[in-house]
This record gives sequence, C-alpha cells and structure tokens, in this order.
Amino acid sequence: MLIRLLLILTIIPLMELTLLVWLSDLTSVWFTLGEVFATGVIGLWVVRRQGWNTWSQHRATVAQGETPAAAAINSLMIQFAGFLLFVPGLLSDVLGILLLISPIRTLVRQWAVAQFASRASVHFHTFTSGNYDDMQRAGTPSDDIIDVEFTRHPSDAPRLEER
Repeated sequence: MLIRLLLILTIIPLMELTLLVWLSDLTSVWFTLGEVFATGVIGLWVVRRQGWNTWSQHRATVAQGETPAAAAINSLMIQFAGFLLFVPGLLSDVLGILLLISPIRTLVRQWAVAQFASRASVHFHTFTSGNYDDMQRAGTPSDDIIDVEFTRHPSDAPRLEER
C-alpha cells in the first residue's frame, strides 16, 4: 500500500507537469497560466453552486425521513472535484470537470458502491429470543433483533510486504 501511494504521489505530479509543459509549448506560457487560474476560479464557483444544490437535496431527503446517502456521497464527490480543479494541472482539471457532471457522478457513485460491496460481505441474521416477552418489558423494541456480522474480503487483508 505504501509503495502504491508513493508511486501515485510521484507519477501523477510528473504527468501533470509534463502536460502543462506540453500545453505551454503548444500555445504559450501565459495561456497555460491563464488556463490554470481560470479553471481554478470557475471550478470553485461551480463547486459552490452545486454544493448548495446538493445541500438542499440533502435537507429535502432528511425532511422526508429518508437516509441522505446519495446526497452525502454526491457532496463528497463535488468537494473532491473542487480540490481537483484547484490543483494546477490539466489531468486534474479534466477529472474535476467530469465529477461535476451529474450523470457521471451517478456512475462513479454506483461503481464505488459496487466496489465496496464486492470487498465486504455482510451477513444478516434475524432471530427472536425465546424470552421475547422479558425483552419487551425491559424496554427493547418489539421488532425482531437483527444481528449483523462484517468480514473483510481476503484480498483486502494487509500483506506483510506492504507494512
């Protein structure tokens, strides 16, 4: 894991720098600097606007008594898009702009949920105790008890060489 993180933290900035130098050679240094500045300012403005929209969706979902999971994940993705747009670079700008597009955000959210579900297994066991009447008198809700177990997928276990 540490090696992957170091590779990401070195390769991505080198790619960004290479793309910025390529763009400045193709156009001019001033155009490249203007593009970096403009995407930062415009991106932060769009993130702020979409953030307010997501916040209102979040509040409406809570007011209806539902869990605002989708709105919370959208909010995180919008904040991450803002970070990507604020960081100088063409690759990060493209990824940030893509995350600001609602249908793409929906696809990314579905993919992330599927990835999480494939890496974790959750087992639900519903049972009723033989002494159910005593539990009701003790203040336990009258619904069935749900026992949940969580187990990590073996592929997610930390490897000794990565520590």
